[in-house]
Amino acid sequence: MKNANPSFALMQKAVALHQKGQVAEAEAAYRQVLNTTPRHADALRLLGGLYLQINQAEQAIPCLQQALSLTPNQPELLNNLGVALCSRGQLNDALQCYQQAIQIAPNYAGAIDNLGQLYYSAGKLDDAATCFERSLQLNAQNPGAYVLLGDIYQLQGSPDKAIARYQEALRQLPDHPDILTKLGNLLRDQGRSAEACAIYQRLAQLKPNDVSVHLNLGVIYRDMGDLNQALTEYDAALKLKPDALDVLVNRAGLLVELDRPAEAAAAYDAALALNPRQPAAQWGKSLALLMQGDYADGWRLYETRFAYKPKPGPAPRVPRWQGEPLAGKELLIWGEQGLGDVLQFVRYARLCHELGAQVTVQCDAALTRLLGNCPSIAAAVNVIDQPDFDFQIPVMSLPHRFGTTLATIPHDVPYLYVSDAARAQWQPYFVEPGAPRIGLVWAGNPRKVQIDAHATDRQRSLTLDHFRPLLTLDGYRFYNLQKGEANGQLAAAGLQHRISDPMGDVADFMDTAAIIENLDLVISVDTSVVHLAGALGKPVWVLSRFGGCWRWLRNQPQSPWYPTARIFGQTASGDWSSCIAAVTAALQERPLNANR
Repeated sequence: MKNANPSFALMQKAVALHQKGQVAEAEAAYRQVLNTTPRHADALRLLGGLYLQINQAEQAIPCLQQALSLTPNQPELLNNLGVALCSRGQLNDALQCYQQAIQIAPNYAGAIDNLGQLYYSAGKLDDAATCFERSLQLNAQNPGAYVLLGDIYQLQGSPDKAIARYQEALRQLPDHPDILTKLGNLLRDQGRSAEACAIYQRLAQLKPNDVSVHLNLGVIYRDMGDLNQALTEYDAALKLKPDALDVLVNRAGLLVELDRPAEAAAAYDAALALNPRQPAAQWGKSLALLMQGDYADGWRLYETRFAYKPKPGPAPRVPRWQGEPLAGKELLIWGEQGLGDVLQFVRYARLCHELGAQVTVQCDAALTRLLGNCPSIAAAVNVIDQPDFDFQIPVMSLPHRFGTTLATIPHDVPYLYVSDAARAQWQPYFVEPGAPRIGLVWAGNPRKVQIDAHATDRQRSLTLDHFRPLLTLDGYRFYNLQKGEANGQLAAAGLQHRISDPMGDVADFMDTAAIIENLDLVISVDTSVVHLAGALGKPVWVLSRFGGCWRWLRNQPQSPWYPTARIFGQTASGDWSSCIAAVTAALQERPLNANR
Protein backbone atom coordinates (compact mmCIF):
# COMPACT_ATOMS: atom_id res chain seq x y z
CA MET A 1 0.00 0.00 0.00
CA LYS A 2 1.41 3.41 -0.96
CA ASN A 3 2.16 6.05 1.72
CA ALA A 4 -0.74 8.50 1.81
CA ASN A 5 1.47 11.41 2.88
CA PRO A 6 2.42 13.34 -0.31
CA SER A 7 5.49 14.86 1.45
CA PHE A 8 7.03 11.49 2.26
CA ALA A 9 8.56 10.81 -1.16
CA LEU A 10 9.72 14.41 -1.46
CA MET A 11 11.46 14.19 1.93
CA GLN A 12 13.20 10.97 0.97
CA LYS A 13 14.40 12.63 -2.22
CA ALA A 14 15.57 15.76 -0.36
CA VAL A 15 17.47 13.77 2.26
CA ALA A 16 19.12 11.62 -0.42
CA LEU A 17 20.24 14.70 -2.35
CA HIS A 18 21.52 16.31 0.86
CA GLN A 19 23.54 13.23 1.75
CA LYS A 20 25.08 13.21 -1.74
CA GLY A 21 26.19 16.83 -1.30
CA GLN A 22 23.88 18.13 -4.02
CA VAL A 23 23.06 21.21 -1.99
CA ALA A 24 21.07 23.28 -4.50
CA GLU A 25 18.93 20.31 -5.47
CA ALA A 26 18.38 19.34 -1.82
CA GLU A 27 17.36 22.91 -0.94
CA ALA A 28 14.80 22.92 -3.75
CA ALA A 29 13.45 19.54 -2.60
CA TYR A 30 13.08 20.71 1.01
CA ARG A 31 11.26 23.79 -0.26
CA GLN A 32 8.89 21.55 -2.23
CA VAL A 33 8.11 19.67 0.98
CA LEU A 34 7.43 22.93 2.81
CA ASN A 35 5.25 24.21 0.00
CA THR A 36 3.15 21.11 0.49
CA THR A 37 3.44 20.93 4.29
CA PRO A 38 4.57 24.34 5.69
CA ARG A 39 4.81 23.01 9.27
CA HIS A 40 6.96 20.00 8.41
CA ALA A 41 9.35 20.00 11.40
CA ASP A 42 11.95 17.66 9.87
CA ALA A 43 12.11 19.60 6.63
CA LEU A 44 12.58 22.86 8.55
CA ARG A 45 15.24 21.27 10.77
CA LEU A 46 17.18 19.74 7.89
CA LEU A 47 16.88 22.81 5.67
CA GLY A 48 18.17 24.95 8.54
CA GLY A 49 21.09 22.56 8.92
CA LEU A 50 21.77 22.76 5.18
CA TYR A 51 21.90 26.54 5.31
CA LEU A 52 24.34 26.33 8.25
CA GLN A 53 26.43 23.92 6.21
CA ILE A 54 26.81 26.46 3.38
CA ASN A 55 27.31 29.42 5.77
CA GLN A 56 23.94 31.05 5.15
CA ALA A 57 23.01 31.62 8.78
CA GLU A 58 20.54 34.37 7.96
CA GLN A 59 18.36 31.85 6.11
CA ALA A 60 19.04 29.08 8.65
CA ILE A 61 17.70 31.03 11.63
CA PRO A 62 13.98 31.22 10.65
CA CYS A 63 13.97 27.56 9.61
CA LEU A 64 15.47 26.43 12.90
CA GLN A 65 13.22 28.72 14.93
CA GLN A 66 10.10 27.35 13.23
CA ALA A 67 11.30 23.76 13.72
CA LEU A 68 11.92 24.51 17.39
CA SER A 69 8.45 25.97 17.81
CA LEU A 70 7.00 22.73 16.44
CA THR A 71 9.32 20.40 18.41
CA PRO A 72 10.51 22.37 21.47
CA ASN A 73 13.27 21.34 23.86
CA GLN A 74 15.35 19.59 21.22
CA PRO A 75 19.05 19.95 22.23
CA GLU A 76 20.40 19.54 18.71
CA LEU A 77 18.01 22.13 17.32
CA LEU A 78 18.90 24.55 20.11
CA ASN A 79 22.59 24.01 19.49
CA ASN A 80 22.28 24.58 15.74
CA LEU A 81 20.19 27.69 16.28
CA GLY A 82 22.86 28.93 18.69
CA VAL A 83 25.52 28.43 16.02
CA ALA A 84 23.46 30.37 13.48
CA LEU A 85 22.70 33.21 15.90
CA CYS A 86 26.33 33.41 16.96
CA SER A 87 27.51 33.74 13.37
CA ARG A 88 25.11 36.68 12.96
CA GLY A 89 26.48 38.40 16.08
CA GLN A 90 23.38 37.72 18.20
CA LEU A 91 25.52 36.48 21.07
CA ASN A 92 23.08 36.78 23.96
CA ASP A 93 20.43 34.81 22.05
CA ALA A 94 23.04 32.21 21.10
CA LEU A 95 24.15 31.97 24.74
CA GLN A 96 20.58 31.21 25.82
CA CYS A 97 20.28 28.51 23.16
CA TYR A 98 23.47 26.75 24.23
CA GLN A 99 22.59 26.97 27.92
CA GLN A 100 19.11 25.60 27.29
CA ALA A 101 20.51 22.74 25.22
CA ILE A 102 22.95 21.83 28.01
CA GLN A 103 20.22 22.11 30.63
CA ILE A 104 18.17 19.54 28.69
CA ALA A 105 21.19 17.34 27.83
CA PRO A 106 23.99 17.97 30.40
CA ASN A 107 26.43 15.71 28.54
CA TYR A 108 25.92 17.27 25.12
CA ALA A 109 29.60 17.85 24.29
CA GLY A 110 28.93 19.77 21.08
CA ALA A 111 26.82 22.42 22.83
CA ILE A 112 29.31 22.67 25.71
CA ASP A 113 32.09 23.15 23.19
CA ASN A 114 30.16 25.84 21.34
CA LEU A 115 29.35 27.63 24.59
CA GLY A 116 33.05 27.61 25.41
CA GLN A 117 33.87 29.18 22.07
CA LEU A 118 31.28 31.89 22.64
CA TYR A 119 32.73 32.65 26.08
CA TYR A 120 36.22 32.70 24.58
CA SER A 121 35.17 35.19 21.89
CA ALA A 122 33.61 37.37 24.60
CA GLY A 123 36.82 37.34 26.64
CA LYS A 124 35.30 35.30 29.49
CA LEU A 125 38.31 33.03 29.74
CA ASP A 126 37.50 31.29 33.03
CA ASP A 127 34.03 30.31 31.80
CA ALA A 128 35.47 29.20 28.47
CA ALA A 129 38.12 27.05 30.15
CA THR A 130 35.47 25.38 32.32
CA CYS A 131 33.44 24.53 29.22
CA PHE A 132 36.36 23.12 27.26
CA GLU A 133 37.63 21.02 30.16
CA ARG A 134 34.10 19.60 30.57
CA SER A 135 33.82 19.01 26.83
CA LEU A 136 37.07 17.04 26.87
CA GLN A 137 35.87 14.92 29.76
CA LEU A 138 32.99 13.87 27.53
CA ASN A 139 35.01 13.61 24.32
CA ALA A 140 38.77 13.52 24.66
CA GLN A 141 39.23 13.23 20.90
CA ASN A 142 38.81 16.95 20.31
CA PRO A 143 42.10 18.61 19.32
CA GLY A 144 40.40 21.96 18.69
CA ALA A 145 39.33 22.16 22.33
CA TYR A 146 42.86 21.38 23.49
CA VAL A 147 44.23 24.15 21.27
CA LEU A 148 41.73 26.70 22.57
CA LEU A 149 42.51 25.68 26.14
CA GLY A 150 46.18 26.18 25.36
CA ASP A 151 45.40 29.65 24.04
CA ILE A 152 43.34 30.46 27.15
CA TYR A 153 45.95 29.26 29.63
CA GLN A 154 48.62 31.17 27.77
CA LEU A 155 46.54 34.36 28.01
CA GLN A 156 45.96 33.68 31.70
CA GLY A 157 49.67 33.40 32.39
CA SER A 158 49.74 29.63 32.95
CA PRO A 159 52.32 28.55 30.35
CA ASP A 160 52.88 25.04 31.73
CA LYS A 161 49.16 24.25 31.46
CA ALA A 162 49.08 25.77 27.97
CA ILE A 163 52.05 23.65 26.86
CA ALA A 164 50.38 20.49 28.17
CA ARG A 165 47.19 21.23 26.20
CA TYR A 166 49.07 21.97 22.97
CA GLN A 167 51.04 18.75 23.41
CA GLU A 168 47.81 16.77 23.79
CA ALA A 169 46.44 18.40 20.64
CA LEU A 170 49.60 17.34 18.81
CA ARG A 171 49.20 13.75 19.97
CA GLN A 172 45.93 13.75 18.06
CA LEU A 173 47.17 15.84 15.11
CA PRO A 174 50.95 15.26 15.14
CA ASP A 175 51.72 17.14 11.94
CA HIS A 176 49.43 20.13 12.30
CA PRO A 177 51.55 23.21 11.42
CA ASP A 178 49.49 25.74 13.41
CA ILE A 179 49.63 23.69 16.60
CA LEU A 180 53.33 23.05 16.15
CA THR A 181 53.90 26.78 15.69
CA LYS A 182 51.92 27.69 18.83
CA LEU A 183 53.80 25.13 20.90
CA GLY A 184 57.19 26.03 19.48
CA ASN A 185 56.71 29.73 20.14
CA LEU A 186 55.51 29.15 23.70
CA LEU A 187 58.38 26.80 24.49
CA ARG A 188 60.79 29.44 23.20
CA ASP A 189 59.10 32.11 25.34
CA GLN A 190 59.60 29.89 28.37
CA GLY A 191 63.30 29.49 27.67
CA ARG A 192 62.87 25.83 26.71
CA SER A 193 64.91 26.34 23.58
CA ALA A 194 65.93 22.73 22.95
CA GLU A 195 62.29 21.57 22.95
CA ALA A 196 61.28 24.53 20.78
CA CYS A 197 64.07 23.63 18.38
CA ALA A 198 62.78 20.07 18.03
CA ILE A 199 59.30 21.40 17.26
CA TYR A 200 60.58 23.77 14.59
CA GLN A 201 62.73 21.05 13.07
CA ARG A 202 59.51 19.07 12.57
CA LEU A 203 57.92 22.16 11.04
CA ALA A 204 60.87 22.54 8.67
CA GLN A 205 60.31 18.97 7.47
CA LEU A 206 56.62 19.67 6.89
CA LYS A 207 57.07 23.12 5.36
CA PRO A 208 60.60 23.28 3.90
CA ASN A 209 59.73 26.31 1.79
CA ASP A 210 58.19 28.37 4.58
CA VAL A 211 60.32 31.46 5.25
CA SER A 212 58.88 32.00 8.75
CA VAL A 213 59.83 28.46 9.81
CA HIS A 214 63.48 29.00 8.87
CA LEU A 215 63.41 32.43 10.56
CA ASN A 216 62.04 31.02 13.82
CA LEU A 217 64.44 28.10 13.72
CA GLY A 218 67.30 30.56 13.27
CA VAL A 219 66.10 32.60 16.25
CA ILE A 220 65.97 29.47 18.41
CA TYR A 221 69.45 28.33 17.36
CA ARG A 222 70.66 31.83 18.28
CA ASP A 223 68.98 31.46 21.71
CA MET A 224 70.86 28.21 22.18
CA GLY A 225 74.18 29.79 21.24
CA ASP A 226 74.55 27.84 18.00
CA LEU A 227 75.27 30.96 15.95
CA ASN A 228 76.56 29.22 12.83
CA GLN A 229 73.48 27.02 12.54
CA ALA A 230 71.31 30.10 13.08
CA LEU A 231 73.09 31.77 10.18
CA THR A 232 72.43 28.70 8.02
CA GLU A 233 68.70 28.97 8.72
CA TYR A 234 68.60 32.70 7.98
CA ASP A 235 70.43 32.08 4.71
CA ALA A 236 67.93 29.37 3.82
CA ALA A 237 65.08 31.79 4.47
CA LEU A 238 66.67 34.48 2.30
CA LYS A 239 67.22 31.99 -0.50
CA LEU A 240 63.45 31.52 -0.51
CA LYS A 241 62.66 35.22 -0.15
CA PRO A 242 65.64 37.59 -0.59
CA ASP A 243 63.64 40.64 0.51
CA ALA A 244 62.31 39.14 3.76
CA LEU A 245 62.83 42.15 6.02
CA ASP A 246 62.62 40.35 9.38
CA VAL A 247 65.15 37.79 8.21
CA LEU A 248 67.55 40.47 6.97
CA VAL A 249 67.39 42.27 10.32
CA ASN A 250 67.85 39.12 12.40
CA ARG A 251 70.70 37.94 10.19
CA ALA A 252 72.46 41.30 10.51
CA GLY A 253 72.19 41.13 14.31
CA LEU A 254 73.64 37.64 14.23
CA LEU A 255 76.61 38.86 12.20
CA VAL A 256 77.34 41.36 14.98
CA GLU A 257 77.41 38.47 17.48
CA LEU A 258 79.68 36.55 15.11
CA ASP A 259 82.14 39.46 15.25
CA ARG A 260 81.51 40.42 11.63
CA PRO A 261 80.37 44.04 12.12
CA ALA A 262 81.25 45.31 8.63
CA GLU A 263 79.11 42.58 7.07
CA ALA A 264 76.41 43.32 9.63
CA ALA A 265 76.32 47.00 8.70
CA ALA A 266 75.98 46.06 5.01
CA ALA A 267 73.19 43.62 5.89
CA TYR A 268 71.38 46.33 7.83
CA ASP A 269 71.75 48.59 4.79
CA ALA A 270 69.99 45.93 2.71
CA ALA A 271 67.11 45.97 5.20
CA LEU A 272 67.01 49.77 5.27
CA ALA A 273 66.88 49.84 1.47
CA LEU A 274 63.53 48.05 1.81
CA ASN A 275 62.33 50.24 4.69
CA PRO A 276 64.56 53.24 5.51
CA ARG A 277 62.78 53.81 8.84
CA GLN A 278 62.78 50.24 10.09
CA PRO A 279 63.60 50.79 13.81
CA ALA A 280 65.37 47.50 14.52
CA ALA A 281 67.60 47.94 11.47
CA GLN A 282 68.49 51.53 12.33
CA TRP A 283 69.32 50.70 15.93
CA GLY A 284 71.10 47.47 15.00
CA LYS A 285 73.27 49.27 12.47
CA SER A 286 74.27 51.75 15.16
CA LEU A 287 75.68 48.87 17.24
CA ALA A 288 77.61 47.52 14.24
CA LEU A 289 79.13 50.97 13.66
CA LEU A 290 79.94 51.58 17.33
CA MET A 291 81.55 48.16 17.50
CA GLN A 292 83.97 49.31 14.78
CA GLY A 293 84.66 52.64 16.48
CA ASP A 294 82.58 54.65 13.99
CA TYR A 295 81.18 56.92 16.66
CA ALA A 296 80.11 59.81 14.40
CA ASP A 297 77.43 57.80 12.58
CA GLY A 298 77.05 55.26 15.37
CA TRP A 299 75.85 57.72 18.03
CA ARG A 300 73.55 59.42 15.54
CA LEU A 301 71.82 56.15 14.65
CA TYR A 302 71.82 55.07 18.29
CA GLU A 303 69.27 57.83 18.88
CA THR A 304 66.72 55.68 16.99
CA ARG A 305 66.59 53.20 19.88
CA PHE A 306 63.39 54.67 21.30
CA ALA A 307 61.60 54.03 18.01
CA TYR A 308 62.70 50.41 18.42
CA LYS A 309 61.84 50.16 22.12
CA PRO A 310 59.82 53.19 23.26
CA LYS A 311 60.52 54.55 26.73
CA PRO A 312 59.05 57.91 27.72
CA GLY A 313 61.29 58.57 30.70
CA PRO A 314 60.43 60.00 34.13
CA ALA A 315 59.75 63.58 32.93
CA PRO A 316 58.34 63.40 29.38
CA ARG A 317 57.01 66.98 29.43
CA VAL A 318 60.42 68.46 30.20
CA PRO A 319 62.22 69.44 26.96
CA ARG A 320 65.06 67.21 25.79
CA TRP A 321 68.43 68.93 26.05
CA GLN A 322 69.70 69.54 22.52
CA GLY A 323 72.87 71.45 23.36
CA GLU A 324 71.37 74.70 24.70
CA PRO A 325 73.44 76.69 27.25
CA LEU A 326 73.30 75.03 30.66
CA ALA A 327 74.60 77.83 32.88
CA GLY A 328 72.20 78.16 35.80
CA LYS A 329 69.91 75.41 34.44
CA GLU A 330 68.62 72.30 36.14
CA LEU A 331 69.30 69.18 34.09
CA LEU A 332 67.81 65.73 34.66
CA ILE A 333 69.88 62.78 33.41
CA TRP A 334 67.84 59.60 33.54
CA GLY A 335 68.89 55.98 33.38
CA GLU A 336 67.15 54.17 30.55
CA GLN A 337 68.88 50.80 30.34
CA GLY A 338 70.94 48.59 32.63
CA LEU A 339 72.89 49.46 35.75
CA GLY A 340 76.19 49.12 33.92
CA ASP A 341 75.09 51.60 31.25
CA VAL A 342 74.31 54.20 33.90
CA LEU A 343 77.64 53.61 35.63
CA GLN A 344 79.53 53.96 32.36
CA PHE A 345 77.85 57.06 30.98
CA VAL A 346 77.20 58.99 34.17
CA ARG A 347 80.75 60.26 33.63
CA TYR A 348 79.14 62.88 31.39
CA ALA A 349 77.52 64.48 34.46
CA ARG A 350 80.86 66.18 35.10
CA LEU A 351 80.87 67.72 31.61
CA CYS A 352 77.31 68.96 32.13
CA HIS A 353 78.26 70.36 35.53
CA GLU A 354 81.23 72.16 33.97
CA LEU A 355 78.78 73.81 31.55
CA GLY A 356 77.01 75.28 34.55
CA ALA A 357 74.17 72.78 35.06
CA GLN A 358 72.84 71.58 38.36
CA VAL A 359 72.60 67.86 37.63
CA THR A 360 70.06 65.41 39.02
CA VAL A 361 70.35 61.74 38.06
CA GLN A 362 67.35 59.43 38.11
CA CYS A 363 68.47 55.80 38.43
CA ASP A 364 67.84 52.46 40.07
CA ALA A 365 67.65 52.62 43.86
CA ALA A 366 70.76 50.44 44.09
CA LEU A 367 72.79 53.31 42.56
CA THR A 368 71.41 56.38 44.32
CA ARG A 369 73.76 56.37 47.32
CA LEU A 370 76.84 55.92 45.13
CA LEU A 371 75.92 58.46 42.45
CA GLY A 372 74.73 60.94 45.05
CA ASN A 373 78.30 61.00 46.40
CA CYS A 374 79.66 62.24 43.03
CA PRO A 375 80.84 65.89 43.26
CA SER A 376 79.27 66.88 39.95
CA ILE A 377 75.83 65.41 40.80
CA ALA A 378 73.54 67.52 42.98
CA ALA A 379 71.13 64.65 43.65
CA ALA A 380 70.59 61.03 42.68
CA VAL A 381 67.03 59.75 43.05
CA ASN A 382 65.04 56.69 42.19
CA VAL A 383 61.68 58.40 41.63
CA ILE A 384 60.99 61.86 40.23
CA ASP A 385 58.22 63.41 42.32
CA GLN A 386 58.35 66.94 40.92
CA PRO A 387 59.72 67.00 37.34
CA ASP A 388 60.67 70.68 37.65
CA PHE A 389 63.72 70.80 35.40
CA ASP A 390 64.83 73.03 32.56
CA PHE A 391 66.02 70.08 30.48
CA GLN A 392 66.19 66.29 30.56
CA ILE A 393 68.24 63.78 28.64
CA PRO A 394 68.57 59.97 28.71
CA VAL A 395 72.03 58.98 29.86
CA MET A 396 72.83 57.03 26.68
CA SER A 397 72.23 60.15 24.54
CA LEU A 398 75.03 62.09 26.22
CA PRO A 399 77.87 60.75 24.02
CA HIS A 400 75.96 61.88 20.92
CA ARG A 401 75.16 65.26 22.42
CA PHE A 402 78.83 65.85 23.23
CA GLY A 403 79.97 64.59 19.82
CA THR A 404 82.12 61.89 21.39
CA THR A 405 84.77 60.22 19.24
CA LEU A 406 87.33 57.62 20.22
CA ALA A 407 89.81 60.47 20.76
CA THR A 408 87.47 62.53 22.95
CA ILE A 409 86.04 59.91 25.30
CA PRO A 410 86.07 61.45 28.82
CA HIS A 411 88.19 58.72 30.38
CA ASP A 412 89.53 60.36 33.52
CA VAL A 413 89.09 58.01 36.48
CA PRO A 414 87.97 57.82 39.13
CA TYR A 415 84.72 59.64 38.55
CA LEU A 416 82.82 57.75 41.26
CA TYR A 417 83.87 57.66 44.90
CA VAL A 418 83.28 55.69 48.07
CA SER A 419 81.80 57.71 50.91
CA ASP A 420 83.66 58.05 54.21
CA ALA A 421 80.78 56.26 55.96
CA ALA A 422 80.90 53.25 53.63
CA ARG A 423 84.68 53.13 53.84
CA ALA A 424 84.53 53.06 57.61
CA GLN A 425 81.80 50.41 57.57
CA TRP A 426 83.78 48.00 55.38
CA GLN A 427 87.33 48.67 56.49
CA PRO A 428 87.21 46.15 59.40
CA TYR A 429 86.45 43.38 56.91
CA PHE A 430 89.85 43.87 55.27
CA VAL A 431 92.17 44.55 58.21
CA GLU A 432 94.19 41.38 57.66
CA PRO A 433 97.27 42.17 55.54
CA GLY A 434 98.91 39.77 53.16
CA ALA A 435 98.26 38.37 49.72
CA PRO A 436 96.79 40.41 46.86
CA ARG A 437 93.00 40.43 46.82
CA ILE A 438 90.99 39.54 43.72
CA GLY A 439 87.23 40.00 43.35
CA LEU A 440 85.27 37.63 41.11
CA VAL A 441 82.01 37.90 39.15
CA TRP A 442 81.02 35.01 36.89
CA ALA A 443 77.45 35.78 35.81
CA GLY A 444 75.21 38.67 34.82
CA ASN A 445 71.52 39.21 35.41
CA PRO A 446 69.75 36.34 33.60
CA ARG A 447 66.59 38.39 32.91
CA LYS A 448 64.66 35.21 32.19
CA VAL A 449 61.44 37.00 31.31
CA GLN A 450 63.20 38.87 28.48
CA ILE A 451 63.97 36.24 25.86
CA ASP A 452 66.56 38.17 23.83
CA ALA A 453 68.28 39.57 26.92
CA HIS A 454 68.32 36.11 28.49
CA ALA A 455 69.92 34.65 25.37
CA THR A 456 72.60 37.36 25.47
CA ASP A 457 73.21 36.71 29.16
CA ARG A 458 73.70 33.02 28.46
CA GLN A 459 76.49 34.01 26.09
CA ARG A 460 78.16 36.47 28.47
CA SER A 461 77.85 34.46 31.70
CA LEU A 462 79.83 31.47 32.82
CA THR A 463 79.74 29.32 35.95
CA LEU A 464 81.93 29.42 39.02
CA ASP A 465 83.38 26.05 37.99
CA HIS A 466 85.06 27.81 35.06
CA PHE A 467 87.17 29.73 37.60
CA ARG A 468 88.72 26.60 39.15
CA PRO A 469 92.03 26.86 37.23
CA LEU A 470 92.38 30.43 38.46
CA LEU A 471 91.57 29.44 42.03
CA THR A 472 94.47 26.97 42.11
CA LEU A 473 96.98 29.85 41.99
CA ASP A 474 98.82 30.32 45.24
CA GLY A 475 99.48 33.69 46.78
CA TYR A 476 96.08 35.30 46.18
CA ARG A 477 92.96 35.83 48.25
CA PHE A 478 89.69 35.70 46.34
CA TYR A 479 86.50 37.57 47.16
CA ASN A 480 83.01 36.98 45.83
CA LEU A 481 81.32 39.99 44.23
CA GLN A 482 78.51 37.93 42.70
CA LYS A 483 74.93 38.83 43.60
CA GLY A 484 71.67 37.20 42.59
CA GLU A 485 70.82 33.61 41.73
CA ALA A 486 74.37 32.75 40.61
CA ASN A 487 75.66 33.50 44.12
CA GLY A 488 74.32 30.10 45.11
CA GLN A 489 77.00 28.43 43.00
CA LEU A 490 79.55 29.28 45.67
CA ALA A 491 78.09 26.81 48.16
CA ALA A 492 77.14 24.31 45.44
CA ALA A 493 80.76 24.20 44.22
CA GLY A 494 82.09 23.80 47.76
CA LEU A 495 84.48 26.74 47.34
CA GLN A 496 83.59 28.73 50.47
CA HIS A 497 87.02 27.93 51.88
CA ARG A 498 88.73 29.48 48.85
CA ILE A 499 86.49 32.51 48.20
CA SER A 500 85.46 34.94 50.92
CA ASP A 501 81.88 36.08 50.53
CA PRO A 502 80.94 39.52 51.89
CA MET A 503 77.87 39.90 49.65
CA GLY A 504 75.35 38.93 52.30
CA ASP A 505 75.93 42.32 53.92
CA VAL A 506 75.83 44.32 50.67
CA ALA A 507 72.81 46.59 50.34
CA ASP A 508 73.68 48.54 47.21
CA PHE A 509 76.46 49.59 44.85
CA MET A 510 78.04 51.86 47.46
CA ASP A 511 78.75 48.78 49.54
CA THR A 512 80.14 46.93 46.52
CA ALA A 513 82.29 49.97 45.71
CA ALA A 514 83.67 49.98 49.25
CA ILE A 515 84.62 46.33 48.89
CA ILE A 516 86.28 46.92 45.51
CA GLU A 517 88.27 49.81 46.98
CA ASN A 518 89.97 47.24 49.22
CA LEU A 519 90.80 44.87 46.35
CA ASP A 520 93.79 44.83 44.03
CA LEU A 521 91.98 43.44 40.98
CA VAL A 522 88.47 42.60 39.82
CA ILE A 523 87.91 39.78 37.30
CA SER A 524 84.40 39.86 35.94
CA VAL A 525 82.18 38.90 33.06
CA ASP A 526 80.69 41.83 31.17
CA THR A 527 78.29 43.12 33.80
CA SER A 528 77.76 46.18 35.99
CA VAL A 529 80.66 45.39 38.34
CA VAL A 530 83.06 45.93 35.42
CA HIS A 531 81.80 49.49 35.03
CA LEU A 532 81.82 50.06 38.77
CA ALA A 533 85.46 48.98 39.09
CA GLY A 534 86.43 51.00 36.03
CA ALA A 535 84.65 54.11 37.31
CA LEU A 536 86.49 53.74 40.63
CA GLY A 537 89.82 53.54 38.78
CA LYS A 538 90.49 50.00 40.01
CA PRO A 539 92.20 47.38 37.81
CA VAL A 540 89.50 45.24 36.18
CA TRP A 541 89.87 42.32 33.81
CA VAL A 542 86.82 41.80 31.61
CA LEU A 543 85.82 38.34 30.42
CA SER A 544 84.02 39.18 27.19
CA ARG A 545 81.96 36.89 24.98
CA PHE A 546 82.85 36.28 21.34
CA GLY A 547 81.63 39.24 19.31
CA GLY A 548 81.43 41.12 22.59
CA CYS A 549 79.46 44.23 23.44
CA TRP A 550 80.09 47.17 21.10
CA ARG A 551 81.77 49.19 23.85
CA TRP A 552 84.77 46.82 23.92
CA LEU A 553 85.54 47.49 20.24
CA ARG A 554 85.72 43.87 19.11
CA ASN A 555 87.45 42.82 22.32
CA GLN A 556 90.55 44.95 21.92
CA PRO A 557 92.84 44.33 24.90
CA GLN A 558 92.64 47.93 26.13
CA SER A 559 89.50 50.00 26.59
CA PRO A 560 89.29 53.70 25.71
CA TRP A 561 86.52 53.99 28.29
CA TYR A 562 88.44 52.64 31.28
CA PRO A 563 92.24 53.07 31.47
CA THR A 564 92.44 50.41 34.18
CA ALA A 565 90.54 47.76 32.20
CA ARG A 566 91.96 44.83 30.27
CA ILE A 567 89.76 42.78 27.94
CA PHE A 568 90.04 39.01 27.65
CA GLY A 569 87.75 38.06 24.78
CA GLN A 570 86.62 34.62 23.72
CA THR A 571 88.42 33.34 20.64
CA ALA A 572 85.45 31.15 19.71
CA SER A 573 81.79 31.38 20.64
CA GLY A 574 81.12 29.69 23.99
CA ASP A 575 84.80 28.97 24.69
CA TRP A 576 85.40 30.20 28.24
CA SER A 577 88.16 27.71 28.97
CA SER A 578 90.75 29.45 26.79
CA CYS A 579 89.63 32.79 28.19
CA ILE A 580 90.22 31.66 31.79
CA ALA A 581 93.51 30.07 30.71
CA ALA A 582 94.62 33.45 29.34
CA VAL A 583 93.70 35.18 32.61
CA THR A 584 95.50 32.52 34.64
CA ALA A 585 98.58 32.82 32.44
CA ALA A 586 98.55 36.61 32.76
CA LEU A 587 98.62 36.35 36.54
CA GLN A 588 101.42 33.79 36.40
CA GLU A 589 103.51 35.90 34.01
CA ARG A 590 103.10 39.11 35.97
CA PRO A 591 102.12 38.26 39.55
CA LEU A 592 99.88 40.81 41.22
CA ASN A 593 101.25 42.80 44.13
CA ALA A 594 99.15 44.06 47.00
CA ASN A 595 98.67 47.77 46.33
CA ARG A 596 96.89 49.25 49.31
